[in-house]
Amino acid sequence: MELGVSVLPPLPKDATDRNRTSPFAFTGNKFEFRAVGSTAPIYFPNTVLNTIVADLLAEMTDQLEKAAKTGNFNKALASLLQKYVKEHKGVIFNGNGYSEAWHKEAAKRGLPNLKSTPDALHAMDNGEYKKLFAKHKVLSNKEYTAREEIMWERYVKQLNIEALACVDIARNQILPAAVKYQNELAVTIKATEDVVSANNTGSKAVLEDVVENINALYAGIESLKKAHVSAAGASSLPKQAEAYRDQVMPAMLKVREAADTLEGLVNDELWPLPKYREMLFQY
Repeated sequence: MELGVSVLPPLPKDATDRNRTSPFAFTGNKFEFRAVGSTAPIYFPNTVLNTIVADLLAEMTDQLEKAAKTGNFNKALASLLQKYVKEHKGVIFNGNGYSEAWHKEAAKRGLPNLKSTPDALHAMDNGEYKKLFAKHKVLSNKEYTAREEIMWERYVKQLNIEALACVDIARNQILPAAVKYQNELAVTIKATEDVVSANNTGSKAVLEDVVENINALYAGIESLKKAHVSAAGASSLPKQAEAYRDQVMPAMLKVREAADTLEGLVNDELWPLPKYREMLFQY
């Protein structure tokens, strides 16, 4: 392969595992996606990448073919590669791509940082992207728009199902178990006080923790139900998606927070679901 130079500098091979710190690593001759969920097949991201590469190669080929006719191929190649590196080197980052440091560095470099699916789908609605896919006969405008709408609908439906499941599990399984444990504690404390006059502050403190988190769980469930109704009634798929992201997901996290705390308080025999330590260590 003619590179236009007679000597190359030493090029040490990086022996480290880039996949540990990069969610989208280039590993010598391919890109690798890391931490992709089982419901997120990567065929479409690969389609996008291949289309981008095809477009860039077509652009480079047009310029280099013109240069070859004038006998300036090597000079044109070197100039073209320098141009691309200067224009796009900002996307190269060899630190920890999962860290907050990269978020700050990306902002400093002026790179987009789309932190949610609705943000990404809004960015997808771009006429230039539609032209690119149509140009290479990958997707027509209609096909592109259809996939865009399907992605909006999928996001909304998934969060709708998750919100309803969250309410159902919290309301019908976790809350009754916690209330039953609360009752057992209250009965035990009362019976103890009827028999002995010893200090019973420990048992009362546990009961107070349980009561406090039952109240938090109930309040979280009610807030989640209201947020879900509000999100489901939004006027369009994008507005629904944004409402699920901004209202429903935070409400689900509040329910999760109270439920996780109760998991560490409620008697194992009463808890209706496998506890995390049981799943991790198979007690």
